[in-house]
Amino acid sequence: MEIQCSNIQIIRGHREIISSLSFQHKGAKLIGLLGPNGAGKTTLIRAIAGLQNISQGELTINDLQPQQSPSKLAHIMAYLPQQRTVHWALNNNEIVMLGRLPHQQTFQRPSDEDHKIVQDIMKTMNIDALAHRPFEEISGGEQARVLIARALAQQPEILLADEPTNGLDPAHQIRMMETFQQVVSDGCTVLLSIHDINLAAQYCDRILLMQEGHLVHDGAVKEVFTQENLSQVYGIETEIRHSAERLSVNIVGIPAMVSA
Repeated sequence: MEIQCSNIQIIRGHREIISSLSFQHKGAKLIGLLGPNGAGKTTLIRAIAGLQNISQGELTINDLQPQQSPSKLAHIMAYLPQQRTVHWALNNNEIVMLGRLPHQQTFQRPSDEDHKIVQDIMKTMNIDALAHRPFEEISGGEQARVLIARALAQQPEILLADEPTNGLDPAHQIRMMETFQQVVSDGCTVLLSIHDINLAAQYCDRILLMQEGHLVHDGAVKEVFTQENLSQVYGIETEIRHSAERLSVNIVGIPAMVSA
């Protein structure tokens, strides 16, 4: 799986949301997209998913332009938006089964393999006990896990996830990140926007750090998460602790504003 973004610009109304942004990625990795609110993370993910026009530049997935090749990309790419909305009165098993649609012929009933894939994924996401309950009757955190299971049921080669850990308790945040690591080890590229710096530091292979529509830092965790970079982008003071296997970030404060 190869993503190519070359000098892309996105303008909405009269406002530039993304400015001259370039990056490329090839291979199965867990990529964390971070930055303050309004940095352009959601817009970038939507553009890669083919849901947002670009004003200038070039964006391709395996040499395919997302907006011009939706049916081809549906077989290899899944998108998980921030909004946890389902427009049909379905139970959770039926919702997860929707992830199998790109692999089925029109009006084809789910196969035994489809049912097994859905059951395995629901068990992995710890929602198998919710299979026959209506989606609207479960908690927000449970809904998030159902929708992630739907995306994983698609068995994509690239998974785009916009703030998937929001609203989850710490145990399920960890379980979700471990699930993402597992699908990466199975050959899938995962690009997710996330606000939790320590979750990203522990689980991500590559960090894209955005600020005001620009990609300002790009690299491995230890290269990107420095006191200087986090101060520049977030305006926070931090202590960075390194160990043999991971890096952790302790936020110690916000610099006092200097009056003129």
